[in-house]
Amino acid sequence: MQCVYSITSHAALAAGSGNDVALTIVPPPAQPVVTSAALSNAFVRFSIAGDSNLAYRVQASTNLSDWTTLQTTNVAVPPFGWSDTNTGSFLRRFYRMLLGP
Repeated sequence: MQCVYSITSHAALAAGSGNDVALTIVPPPAQPVVTSAALSNAFVRFSIAGDSNLAYRVQASTNLSDWTTLQTTNVAVPPFGWSDTNTGSFLRRFYRMLLGP
């Protein structure tokens, strides 16, 4: 990913002070990663790692086109565990974890 930034300090230009302007670039948060998964007794369980204090969405689909958010959470200290106790109600079910509300 490439980003281009242009900064002009109107206050510094007007005053003729020549003060430096600081720019801090913060890298984007890491995408969530499933660190372990288990299927037992008709439910699936995940352990999900990622950056702390971010909102994560767990979504499910039966066809990889239509997704339903099952949970949105803000985790202070990852990894966090998540379980779907309705897995047995579906012939097949796919999961994904996303950043953001």
